[in-house]
Amino acid sequence: MSLTILEYEKVKEEMLFAITAQQTTLNYGIAAMAIVFTGVLSTWSNAPLRTSILSLAPIFVAGIWFIWLGELIRMARAARFLWELERLLNKGREGRATSYSDLSPENVLHWEGWVRGANRWHRSLHLGLSYIVSTCLVFGIGLVSSVLGVVFSFTEHVSPALRGLTLPSAAFFGGLAVTGAVMLLKNPVLQRGRPDDPPSR
Repeated sequence: MSLTILEYEKVKEEMLFAITAQQTTLNYGIAAMAIVFTGVLSTWSNAPLRTSILSLAPIFVAGIWFIWLGELIRMARAARFLWELERLLNKGREGRATSYSDLSPENVLHWEGWVRGANRWHRSLHLGLSYIVSTCLVFGIGLVSSVLGVVFSFTEHVSPALRGLTLPSAAFFGGLAVTGAVMLLKNPVLQRGRPDDPPSR
């Protein structure tokens, strides 16, 4: 039991590190994006430079998001493992929650099960909306930048070579967006789950 609790604590530390890395990545990423787009505004009269920045910025933005996603998956992986470990240790226990607490006095561990729905509200308490908003914000910025880059490449006086850069960059960004969506939908550790769900395979 002591080794199991030690493993539980180590995985909780891993999850904390991942959350910290997520916040750091997003903070630095937003700061970098602000610098990039400030540069766009300061060079607005220079059509080739403006178009180049707007065309390449989405790839930079997507790169930041994928680093952030890696830390999100790292956190979700740890959370999923802790949930499975809690279910293993609590298996066969029939304790009931007291009138002042949702937590069963008979169970050894509670946190992940409680977050996933073993609470008085019978609902998941995961912070899913904040991750959705962050993703929409980052990819929204990339999409607007990509569209503007393509539009300016055909409406401004720029070289054919630069015009040839914007379309592949936009296509590459689109490919990254699709890849990211598939990763989010297919990754088993990003499934929220409820306490009575069977373990993922």
